Amino acid sequence: MEKIKIVTKQRVEQLKNPFDEIQYDCLYENTFVFERGKIYGIVSEYGEGGEMISAIMSGTIPINQEDIFFDKEKVENPDMHSIGWYVGKSEYHRGLMHREISAKKALTEAVKKYQRYQNVDEVVKDFHLSVDRLDYPLSQYSGEKWRASLAIGYACKKEIFCFSWMSTIRFTDILLSSGVFRFFKRLKEEGCIVILPTSYKNNVSGLADDVIEIDNAQYKSVLSDSQYFREHF
Repeated sequence: MEKIKIVTKQRVEQLKNPFDEIQYDCLYENTFVFERGKIYGIVSEYGEGGEMISAIMSGTIPINQEDIFFDKEKVENPDMHSIGWYVGKSEYHRGLMHREISAKKALTEAVKKYQRYQNVDEVVKDFHLSVDRLDYPLSQYSGEKWRASLAIGYACKKEIFCFSWMSTIRFTDILLSSGVFRFFKRLKEEGCIVILPTSYKNNVSGLADDVIEIDNAQYKSVLSDSQYFREHF
């Protein structure tokens, strides 16, 4: 599989991001194509679908009315969770108790199941993680959370790494303070896809290979163009 195409229809979902913010995002009729070995910037206002594209491609929310194609073949009920990763998300115990687990526990499970690394120490060294923070869940991390989450997803042999929609100031702060961008070239070289939804094209300048600008007429309206406004202001 070298290319993934997603054909979307109108859809509204309430989503929770890694910042513990719960907001509604909307998808509209559109087509998005993602090729292996590329970084994609998705530029939009919040509510135009950037966050939901990440949620769908990472398997965070199920496919609803979207059509998914691997290369040219339409895939029925694709398991996006098996190849996608939502960077920054908390990790939970797999069982009856919905309890958040530590970064060390998540890494231990990933190493045991996928065997990309021989042990957790190798992952820690590879991603320059702080040993004294490993016993904490990701929700209690600061900027290093993004790098630790990426490490867990990489240890799980994920192929699509999706970030939450971020405003300009948050996007710059998160990528620089976490240093997570330093691993993007490796992901590209190994044929992975990185998806970065954000508010402004310049945010991904020099970083993204391709920029997808979501152009939704509903978000381009001008208050002063309204006849009602002109009549009453």
